[in-house]
Amino acid sequence: MPFTSYHFAFGLLVGLPIKRWIHLPTLLIVTTIIVDIEPIMVMLGVIEGRVHGYLHTFLLGVFVGSIAGSAMYFLERRVGFLRALYRSLYLSHGSEGLFSYIFAGILGWLLHIILDSLIYSDIRPLEPFISGYNPLNISHIIPLPMVYLSYDVILFAGLSLYILYFLRSSLAEDGFALTLFRSGILAILVSLVIAPVEINREDDLHGVLIAAAPATIVLGVLGVAISASSLYLLNLLSIRRLMAILSILSIITLSSSNRSLLNIEQLATLYIGITVILILLRRSLSVLEVNVYRASIKIIDLVIMSWIATIAIVGVPMLIAALALLLIKSNSLIPRDLRESINEEYPL
Repeated sequence: MPFTSYHFAFGLLVGLPIKRWIHLPTLLIVTTIIVDIEPIMVMLGVIEGRVHGYLHTFLLGVFVGSIAGSAMYFLERRVGFLRALYRSLYLSHGSEGLFSYIFAGILGWLLHIILDSLIYSDIRPLEPFISGYNPLNISHIIPLPMVYLSYDVILFAGLSLYILYFLRSSLAEDGFALTLFRSGILAILVSLVIAPVEINREDDLHGVLIAAAPATIVLGVLGVAISASSLYLLNLLSIRRLMAILSILSIITLSSSNRSLLNIEQLATLYIGITVILILLRRSLSVLEVNVYRASIKIIDLVIMSWIATIAIVGVPMLIAALALLLIKSNSLIPRDLRESINEEYPL
């Protein structure tokens, strides 16, 4: 299951309770992305062999997991953006040692193999000790629908645990108003994370592959509504613009739940509606900037450009990166003295 949300949620579910002993971002990146480079290369014909080959074995996983963890340790010390991102998501405090990265890399690799071993018959997790079959495969004992239901439980539990942890950490650090904004951005990011799982119906219209994902859309819409409401509380958005944004979001939600509409109509409503909303939010978020080669670029402009580029798919990772920047720079939305007064008004 290349790059799926199940691995990410499983990493959160296991990693959050032991966060003080591991570098949690390394565990999440390894278990969600790095291990599945092997299946992708096999699928693309770059290498030959089983889709789940040697890198999906416990013995080799310990070795390559330690290498991945060490690589993440040295990479983070060269790329300052990563540390800022991890802190803004409350995934890391920035002082973990090399061993915590190595341990996270190994654990993340093994967690990925465990999740895959339960449902795939081609994987040989215990090689070279057991090579003829996969003794961990339960798909012949438990019906696959039941297995996938348990995976959905993992997905819900892992994401819910992180959201509660995020809210608690943000409230303690920055108070209600800023937490509301961050929660909205986080909801949008979560909607993008669960999209590969939630998208379960695909149609080919005029040669273009499109998909309907109502729950994903609703979660993203809720995130936009929460963020916009927080900007109103911070006196950065007028009531008229807020009402206009909420009206557009209502139309998007209704269209995504209407099964009588063609998928292309749903997507067009979503695409145009969010574009208009981002334009309405541009003035409110113009204070958030990032410096690139001595030039200041408004992050909201990056969000708008990446959203427009999502029509060509390439904009999706750009959008995730731009939203991450919004989280990192969100402290600039309110001055420190105002943030302190908000904390007094909305105590924990």
